[in-house]
Amino acid sequence: MLQRIQALLQQKGPLSLAALAQMLGSDPETVRPMLELLVRKGRVVRAKRATCGGCLACRPEELEMYSYKSVSNL
Repeated sequence: MLQRIQALLQQKGPLSLAALAQMLGSDPETVRPMLELLVRKGRVVRAKRATCGGCLACRPEELEMYSYKSVSNL
């Protein structure tokens, strides 16, 4: 699943935790530890938190953003 997460981020650009979980057919609480491992390994970066327009309906996992860290960015 780690390689699939990296591939999705590389292909689609920054994605929210919620979007990644949906694409993987999993739940955010299962995907988050894998993202944290990839962040520690320097393969993924946690992007600036997306902002909500103030609707108060956004789930936190929809605002938690990640992106692939390409080799050229190292």
